[in-house]
Amino acid sequence: MIWAIKESAYKAFQQIDPNIKSSARNFVVSKNQTSVSYRGLGALSVELEVNANYIFASVASQDDEAIHKLVEIQGQETQSQAARRAANALFSLPGSIIKNSHGIPVYLTNLGDQLPVSLTHHGRFAAATTLKPKPLNHGRP
Repeated sequence: MIWAIKESAYKAFQQIDPNIKSSARNFVVSKNQTSVSYRGLGALSVELEVNANYIFASVASQDDEAIHKLVEIQGQETQSQAARRAANALFSLPGSIIKNSHGIPVYLTNLGDQLPVSLTHHGRFAAATTLKPKPLNHGRP
């Protein structure tokens, strides 16, 4: 479970600072596995989903909520194709996965918006994770 948390944290912190190092030693997971931190970039909350088929970890700041779509790989579908299918199911806007100027995947909507996305796959499963959109307050505090 620790490895899943650290991998998820690496992808999240990479969105904040594309130059971070992926060395597992750089990430510190709390004893109760509810938070993970990286050198000076603060801590993220951890959400774990564990069952007989997979271990899935997602992370987000305390101000955000991570949402994800997990899919089982179908027939001749590759792991990457399944991860892209998960991303398309996660977002309600038509679009595609591209890599930004730092080589980090983003979901490019048909309107040209780049939304953060994290893709993962292992064994028979693939998933896409993003931050839950915050409601617009239309100028109200």
